[in-house]
Amino acid sequence: MKTNKLFSVATILLLASGSLIAESLPLQSVNKAGAVIDAAIEAHGGEAISNLNTLVQKADFTTFATGQSRKPGPPYDKGWTANFNAIDLENDIFVARNKGAGGGYDFDQGELAAQLPLRYGCTAG
Repeated sequence: MKTNKLFSVATILLLASGSLIAESLPLQSVNKAGAVIDAAIEAHGGEAISNLNTLVQKADFTTFATGQSRKPGPPYDKGWTANFNAIDLENDIFVARNKGAGGGYDFDQGELAAQLPLRYGCTAG
């Protein structure tokens, strides 16, 4: 008799928790992210953005190597990075250049690297 009551209570709790799972934090985050992405698409022209075939991105920024400095505490190593990326979807071309300095190292990818075609996973040359 006690086993039946315990089983009934467990079943009710399990069924009640199903509605809580439907509104879990990860699901709420996904729904909010979807709303943000939809708003960004609308702010940039809505459906017109689906016809986008070329994208160019350029950035120059300062980096602080927290946890990756040559010494364990502040002041942390300060560096800089500059990058350039261009994507041409019609011709399957991706071009990138990255250079900078930090943590005692300088890096420069050199001449522009190109991946042809982008969809087939060729490596930058």
